[in-house]
Amino acid sequence: MFTKFKDDTTFIPKLEELLKPTLHGKIVKQEVTPLTSFGENFGSEILKVDVTVEENGKQRQVHGVGKLIPSSEVQLEIFNTQVTFKNEIGFYADIVPAMQEFQREHGVAPTEYFPEMYGARISLDPQSKAVDLNAILLLENLKVKGFFTVDKYKGFDVDSTKTVLRALANFQATTVALRKKKPDVFSSKVQPYLAEWTAPAFPEPLNVEPILKENPNTAYLAIKAQNAISKKRIKKIREPWACVTHNDLWVNNVMVRESNGMIHDIKFVDFQVIDYASPVCDLIFFLFSSVPNSVLRYHFDKLLQYYYKEFINTLSLYKVNTKEFSFESFEEELRLEGCYQVNHSIFMLFPILGSPEPPKPIGKVPQWDPNNEAGASNGDADKKPAPGGIPQTFNLPMKEKVWYIVEEAAKHNWI
Repeated sequence: MFTKFKDDTTFIPKLEELLKPTLHGKIVKQEVTPLTSFGENFGSEILKVDVTVEENGKQRQVHGVGKLIPSSEVQLEIFNTQVTFKNEIGFYADIVPAMQEFQREHGVAPTEYFPEMYGARISLDPQSKAVDLNAILLLENLKVKGFFTVDKYKGFDVDSTKTVLRALANFQATTVALRKKKPDVFSSKVQPYLAEWTAPAFPEPLNVEPILKENPNTAYLAIKAQNAISKKRIKKIREPWACVTHNDLWVNNVMVRESNGMIHDIKFVDFQVIDYASPVCDLIFFLFSSVPNSVLRYHFDKLLQYYYKEFINTLSLYKVNTKEFSFESFEEELRLEGCYQVNHSIFMLFPILGSPEPPKPIGKVPQWDPNNEAGASNGDADKKPAPGGIPQTFNLPMKEKVWYIVEEAAKHNWI
């Protein structure tokens, strides 16, 4: 199991200094509690931070979410925290403001797809360049404003999927327009935080060949698909499509707010592994990971086209010449990135559709070990592990998703 090197956080030192740039007044009380079960977010420790601020004799409540470095050495290494934590702070501190200023200059309403940042630091030492135990990224608590994540076992319906894709296309096309119209701003305010994060090298790729052979409709694709997803990805930056990508856009990283049963507001969260790559990386992964097969079977191609149309419409707002962004070149992006995202999507089926476990106490260490090649340490050691030590046991919903993903990818010549 994970060996924790620090206790759960219950107090944030120098919180008033951290919040000074955005919140005026004196902090008279802070309440800090774990927000998620340990292991629910493997890349960091997430806190609920409620602050009482007094100004001119009046008190008000500020509700935040604090993101700290992970609690184990293993996680620090896996997530390359010394780089990714700084990149996420940079996303909120520099990239988002640069985008919003660019939008205002073009008469476009500033993007509101991200939580507000209250404060951030990598250390209590202002001269330090290393991320340490006192590093924190403090954002607004979106749940207080009525935002929530949808049930990952249900995913998004077709209308809510379009709402997410519209927001995603707007965000990504804006970064493309910023790069083209103001390359100096992109170079100074955006590019420095787009250091590529690569997953640890696992001993062997996922073995989906037996699962594909179970289904007569995918049996003939088993060997071809296995060979395709076993290939190592060689990333290439291709113009004109290269943009800021989230790199982990699935149900749990999209918060929504609804009215009259309809989702109308979107917030993207967790920009820990942002990248500079093709926008279709996020597009394909989001659809495969977060939209049920029942929707995709009838709407997959239309949803790809919908995203493309919104992307082009956004570029037009900034007077970007869209001739080089042809639908044919978009389809080529899909072909070039599709195979990698098939692999990405299938790997993520374990945390998304894996059989739910009994809820873990808030703040407690999960019984899972990414270094244990025998499998998990919670009694599943007899099961064949997937890369990273997760037991490679596919339940029926996971198998159905694998079958669909491979069929769809083959239909589009992505594998």
